[in-house]
Amino acid sequence: MDRIILTEQTKESLVNEITESVLAGMVQLLEKREQTIEDKENWTISETADYLKVSKVTIHSYVRQGLLKKHKLGSKTLFKKSEVMASIKTQKNVAL
Repeated sequence: MDRIILTEQTKESLVNEITESVLAGMVQLLEKREQTIEDKENWTISETADYLKVSKVTIHSYVRQGLLKKHKLGSKTLFKKSEVMASIKTQKNVAL
């Protein structure tokens, strides 16, 4: 952990430094999350929606239309990455 040395500074500059540090940490966490989503073999509804850049409602619609196949693991709904990718390729070919 980094050492913190307090010097004479205004309240505003201290708040700005803390805010910048927190935001930088959040960006790192989001980047790490994006990397781990692509590394996983099974995705949740939220992860699938994030990857496809659509809403969770749209994912449910894709399931009803047969465009995506869901898998249940207990109460969790999961999507296989390979099936999502295959569905994307299929839809691109149909659109051509």
